Amino acid sequence: MLLPSVESDDEVRLVAERIDEAIAEPFEIEGTRVPMSVAIGIAYFPDPHGTREELFVAADADMYRVKRAG
Repeated sequence: MLLPSVESDDEVRLVAERIDEAIAEPFEIEGTRVPMSVAIGIAYFPDPHGTREELFVAADADMYRVKRAG
């Protein structure tokens, strides 16, 4: 998910928390409740001349940092 204009770190955290809460609710598939979880990496990329690939590499690295931290 790309958030092209955010005002603060708190706004980004709020979006991440809402996604986490939505995914935390078990899904029901053919009568079976299926629990889900999500790992979210957040990367800031303020350089307007940077590449899309650089942003994705930064976000991917942060997601794995969060996973390692538990």
